[in-house]
Amino acid sequence: AQLPFTVRIVDSDDAYRALLAQLNAATQIAFDTETTDLNMLQAEIVGVSLAVNDTEGWYVPCRPQAGQNAGYYIDPASPKFEPIARAMGRVEAQLVAHNAKFDLGVLRQAGVSFDKPVFDTMLAQFLCDPGGRGLGLKSMAFAHFGWQMTEISELIGKGKNQLSMADVPLEQIAPYAAADAVATFKLAGVLAPQLKKLNLERLFYEVEVPLIPVLLDMEP
Repeated sequence: AQLPFTVRIVDSDDAYRALLAQLNAATQIAFDTETTDLNMLQAEIVGVSLAVNDTEGWYVPCRPQAGQNAGYYIDPASPKFEPIARAMGRVEAQLVAHNAKFDLGVLRQAGVSFDKPVFDTMLAQFLCDPGGRGLGLKSMAFAHFGWQMTEISELIGKGKNQLSMADVPLEQIAPYAAADAVATFKLAGVLAPQLKKLNLERLFYEVEVPLIPVLLDMEP
């Protein structure tokens, strides 16, 4: 199904400048990483997706990818990524991620870290509905918005013939990744008021969210 937002790929300097302008004006930035591995210490970042509203999702390729315009990429360890990280790190911009510990962990491995709290939609959902079954981003997007998002197995397959995300062509990985960022952005908009309504704001903002960097520091 066609998801209701525009996918924008950072595949030129013009697109890069357009993304930076949006990030620097944003009050909320959702982000997600696509990686080669689910172990954050071994994972290499294939791309980063970002959303500052629910109408468009950005995809930044972080290494060469198959497909059109695949030669343009921004390595998170390179100086060219620094303005993106700086924009994300602004005090006025609230960062949002789903299972933030993983994304913060892989970015940190690449030398990018943020000295501020991150609103974690997975933690927020868990507090709002502790008995609920689905804490995965795809199942939450379906439960809250009826979105049928692409499963990762549709891109990389399963079992011994499974590909790496690094092998997925740009025109397939970009919409998949952008959807993750937009869904995360939209979920924060639903879950923040729920936390308030259920009187869980203090537990979330003062206990759970500050624990994320602590747990990250405890990783080997």
